[in-house]
Amino acid sequence: MKKYLFVINPVSGGTDKEQLISELKNTFCNDKIAFMYTTGTDDSETLDQEIKSFQPDVVGIAGGDGTINQLVITVAKNDKTLAIIPSGSANGLATDLGINLENVSAIMKADHTLMMDIILINDLPMIHMADLGLNASLIKRYEQEERRGFLGYAVSAIQELPNINQQFEVSIESGDYQVKTHTSFLVIANSRRYGTGYLINPKGQINDGLFELCMMKELSPDSIFSSLFNEESNDNQNSIFEVQSVSSATIKLKQATNFQIDGEYMGTASTLHIRRHLTPVKVLTPPEDY
Repeated sequence: MKKYLFVINPVSGGTDKEQLISELKNTFCNDKIAFMYTTGTDDSETLDQEIKSFQPDVVGIAGGDGTINQLVITVAKNDKTLAIIPSGSANGLATDLGINLENVSAIMKADHTLMMDIILINDLPMIHMADLGLNASLIKRYEQEERRGFLGYAVSAIQELPNINQQFEVSIESGDYQVKTHTSFLVIANSRRYGTGYLINPKGQINDGLFELCMMKELSPDSIFSSLFNEESNDNQNSIFEVQSVSSATIKLKQATNFQIDGEYMGTASTLHIRRHLTPVKVLTPPEDY
């Protein structure tokens, strides 16, 4: 018998979680389970207390990338196993790992794990993707207009496309790798794919101690739309980005630029200090090699 603590974000994805909760209760009826519901206030502290009290083997987080982002360090520092239960507006990390609501229970029972890196950007955690420029501006619009789900994201993207080539000046320093250039879209990637299925970072591994800097070249609106929202796109799409693997980096911008982490708009940024958190998190993944 295992102990599972299920953390439910009741508002993620704009969907009711009662059916999910019922399915979890039925699936894990022979195990010891407990539930915690996020409120948006002191959730990491509450989770820490729940873990210490219940002592679960697995902490299952039902939400999107943003929910996992807020709680992942608490799971890691308590040396617990993370189960990702994708139920947010953006489930990019789950998409990349091949986790969905149909297979997540089987993944939890199979107990196949990887040690996933946690990236810190100005001491804020990042598990999946962060970026400057185009996509961050899109997420800002998405949040301001209070849209939900993939369709809302796509509508925001269409409205943002005219700004695709509004470039900003950026300088990057990472050991021997130094560059000063212009781009409209700079991605800091721990994973490989966005939630749309788009393979932005073919070099990416969540457990290699590295992250990638992906800089977009100048493009037409048609080319970016067909790439980012086409799950059938393959390796030829990668030519629109220049990709560099690093273990730490400092990014400086001539002007403050829109910035997002794991699907959450963070305002504007002019300097980013990026490094790997010393403690990775053990995460349940499909048995196939990542």
